[in-house]
Amino acid sequence: MGKGKEETKQEMPAFQKQYLASTVLPFAKQVSQTPFEAYTGPMAPEMSGYTTQAAGMYGQAGAAGNYTPADWNALTQQNMSAYTQNVMDPTLALMNRERQKQMVGEQANIIGSGAFDSSRRGVFEGESSAAYGLGRDKMIADLNRQGYNEAQAATMSQFGAQQGALAQGAAGLAGIGGMETALSAAEIDAMRNEFMREQQDPYQKLAALQGGASAIPGGYGTTTSTKTPGLFDYLTLAASNAEGIGKAIAGGSDIRLKENVQPLEKVGGVQFYFWDWNDEGKKVAHKDQPTFGVIADELQETHPHLVTRGDDGYLRVNYVGLANELDG
Repeated sequence: MGKGKEETKQEMPAFQKQYLASTVLPFAKQVSQTPFEAYTGPMAPEMSGYTTQAAGMYGQAGAAGNYTPADWNALTQQNMSAYTQNVMDPTLALMNRERQKQMVGEQANIIGSGAFDSSRRGVFEGESSAAYGLGRDKMIADLNRQGYNEAQAATMSQFGAQQGALAQGAAGLAGIGGMETALSAAEIDAMRNEFMREQQDPYQKLAALQGGASAIPGGYGTTTSTKTPGLFDYLTLAASNAEGIGKAIAGGSDIRLKENVQPLEKVGGVQFYFWDWNDEGKKVAHKDQPTFGVIADELQETHPHLVTRGDDGYLRVNYVGLANELDG
């Protein structure tokens, strides 16, 4: 508490106090009392109908890979039937017509030459028919073998084409479904973001109001300075009073003149006190003399040159000298 401390404080201007009280605080209260509002819109997009169709087509393509031998043979027989109708039947019909022409020619040759009797003629015709039958059967076998190979190749081609078409169609539908789902997801995000923006709007406005209220514009407001008196302030006061009213009167500090003595603190080894004047002190002390200082009886032991005894027998203190010594 040696020297006093001065504090400077800038007070808020009146218009700003009114702005806080009438605008910011009511709005903040309104925001704090706003009930919680949950987002009730969709959180995720539904599956696109195109995606469902694509899944079905992928399923069909997978099912095509599960053909049984019976399914495979049935499809091959369908292809074989077409081969038989379009290739084998016309070929055999042509062979039969050619055979008929050949037989007519042979009959004419036999009759014209007269070289065969009926028995030899029968043998010749039988051998000719047998030779024709062998050639025809061989051709039929070759055609059947070729037809079956072509039918199997057609079956495999149809199977691959079917799977490829299903997979390609499913991929196209899946792509369209993905785009539709992505668009739905973007719409949901937009709705949710707009909802969140709406929820944050009051808080952003409140922050703007608080920001405007927090700054004191330059030149506004009242600046006040307060000083808490320190020990040297009291000592200087006592010294100045002593100079003003005379050392012999102002320096009265004899313990016999005081009551309710309260110790304050020590400075430079000197104890300072507050007190009240007793009845005798009120007679001896000047009316302007402070009730703060030292006890002359104690100071006489450490600073005897600053203590004197008056004509009335009471001790006095040279506060001017004491202030100079302690401040130095």
